[in-house]
Amino acid sequence: MSFSAINLKADQTVGGTALNMLAPALVSALGIAFFSQEKIDMPSPEWFEGYAIKNPKFPSILQIFGGAYISTYIVIAVFILLSLWLYFTRTGMRMRSCGENPQAAASVGINVFKMRYLGTTISGALAGLGGYVYIATISGGAAGNSVAGMGFLALAIMIFGNWKPSGIALGAVMFGFLQCISANTASIEFLSKIGLPGYFYNMIPYVVVLVVLALRLSESRRHTLRKGNEIKRYRLQSMAKLYFKYGAMGCSKTAQALITKFNYEERGMKVLLMKPSADNRDGVSIAKSRIGLSSEALSVKPSQDLYALYKDNYADCNVIIVDECQFLTPEQVDNLSNIVIDFNIPVLCFGLATDFLTHLFPGSRRLFELAESISEIKSVCRCGNKATVNARLDDDGNVVYSGEQVVIGGNNRYVAMCRKCWLNKKREQEERGLFL
Repeated sequence: MSFSAINLKADQTVGGTALNMLAPALVSALGIAFFSQEKIDMPSPEWFEGYAIKNPKFPSILQIFGGAYISTYIVIAVFILLSLWLYFTRTGMRMRSCGENPQAAASVGINVFKMRYLGTTISGALAGLGGYVYIATISGGAAGNSVAGMGFLALAIMIFGNWKPSGIALGAVMFGFLQCISANTASIEFLSKIGLPGYFYNMIPYVVVLVVLALRLSESRRHTLRKGNEIKRYRLQSMAKLYFKYGAMGCSKTAQALITKFNYEERGMKVLLMKPSADNRDGVSIAKSRIGLSSEALSVKPSQDLYALYKDNYADCNVIIVDECQFLTPEQVDNLSNIVIDFNIPVLCFGLATDFLTHLFPGSRRLFELAESISEIKSVCRCGNKATVNARLDDDGNVVYSGEQVVIGGNNRYVAMCRKCWLNKKREQEERGLFL
């Protein structure tokens, strides 16, 4: 179960169902193979008759067990120890953190893989202990191929207790009480006078299970609805923004755009990643960074109305991310700003601010005018100062100071420089008679 759920990423419900089908058949097969019978009887010494300590010659401290099953006290002790371990030890608290937020736990150095294996191992041991308790008590020491639905009853108790030890203990006492009533209706005077068949009382624990699960599901749906309404109110109260994150060549703009996309998607949000068709360096519909990250992106032409495009085809997206936004037209930037206002979703634009002559791109200029949040992604010149100029190079590696504004290229065509180095390079080339 651990291997399938953790290593193979299999669905735990499917794996648990398969294990639930395999275990009874395996018990029957082993019983027939080794004992020539499907049921296996557990041996019980005289002083441990009925799996309870009954010998009066034992020391007085052991007389507290009376005629109760020894498994009762074992389970109570295990419950107390595991509760203390889970809430008051470092390993227990780490396991809880891995269950509630594994990404946050991994970010602080906790081995989530190891914690998951530990959790499933303990769960398996507790399931085995539960099987022993069933055999020692209800089954009277006979191990058969069925536990009469007690496993599902245990799951209901866990859900009833909201996965908390105190709630689970309360649920176990309640279901245990109902189970005792169903087994002793004949000895309870007022129940025996009613005259209902014993099967009716046997049904009570399972009917209560269905009611509890239905109530929990209803409560869960109401909680989800309340949470959804809170999110809607929050979105109405907190206006989304148009973000412009700019920087020089090589400052990891595309990498940050792709990381931002991943973070949104990890939280269950749908992201529309787009880029202008002018950027075809890595393919028309691919956004790719220098460090190897890549993703499919919607290619948009300068003539396209981005507002209509989103409204008609991508209105289910929660976030828009634009890579190489400097190639957008001013009208398309207006479209994005209107999307933020009308649909209240964030739009994050990543790109250059200026061209190789330090002039603003038309799209970038409009973003500076409209964006509610503007931040610079810094990069470094070879001299160690902050790079602000996107210097264009010719085939011989010389810096170019004239030409068309848009020429697509990578590290072989552009290099980020500080303005001082850029001017010094220009003067140096002019001294050599190079007026590029």
